[in-house]
Formats: sequence, C-alpha cells, structure tokens
Amino acid sequence: MNRNLYFSKWIVSIFFLASMLYFFKTYLERNEGIKIENIITTIPHRDTLSPKIQPEEKPNNIPDEVYNTLEYILKYQKPPDGYVGGRKFYNREKKLPLKDFTGQILSYKEWDIHPKSSLKNRGAERIITDSNLNAYYTKDHYKTFIKIKI
Repeated sequence: MNRNLYFSKWIVSIFFLASMLYFFKTYLERNEGIKIENIITTIPHRDTLSPKIQPEEKPNNIPDEVYNTLEYILKYQKPPDGYVGGRKFYNREKKLPLKDFTGQILSYKEWDIHPKSSLKNRGAERIITDSNLNAYYTKDHYKTFIKIKI
C-alpha cells in the first residue's frame, strides 16, 4: 500500500511539472511574443560560439565589417588584433534591456568595429554584446541600437 502511495505522488509530480512547463510556454508566447525554440537557441554551448551569419539575415543598414568583427568576437571571446573591445558597457541610458526573460540582470560589453589607428579616432560605430550573447549595432555612439540577428 505504501508503495502505491509513493508511485501516485510521483505520477502527480510529473503531471504537475509538465503542466507548469506547458503554461509557462503558452504565457511567454502570448504575452511576451517569445517562442520557446528561440529561447533555447539563444543560449549556445561554448563550442558553438562561432555562428556563420547568413547573407539573407543581414539587414542593409548594418555594414559587413560589423558581421565580420562580431563573428570573430563570438568565436574567440576577444577583439581581433589591433581592435579595442571587451570593456564593460553600462547601459546608463537604459536603451537596451535591463533583464533577460528569466529576470536575470544583463551585463554588456562594447567592441569597436574598426581597428585602432593613430591617424583617426575610433569613430561612433560599436557592437554591444550582452551576457546572453545577444548583439546590437550602434552607428551613432549609443543613441540608437539595431539588434543583430545571429
């Protein structure tokens, strides 16, 4: 008899967890416009940090240098030789998300698009990456951002 009670509690627990996952997924899709499949693919394993960005995914208003630099950053977790990058970006203007979908506070890093040169300044263009490996492009030194599809 005691064994049946244990088994029943186990079945009820599994049913409860499955129900919670279903309702959480439904809630996100309806209220946040987030698909569970997209959530899972935005958290890649460290060995797969070198995505190839396909031409059809590149908006016309983001230069190719941005994608080339970003691919290097995601693969090696450092700026290319001769570039400045990896410093903390504070998001003081709060134009980028403060938290991810789970409520975790996001941290950001900034990266230059062009190599450092003694002949000219660093320019206004930057890539910003967050702790969930999302990336943003700013062409006007943090006034506006375009999310980069990875």
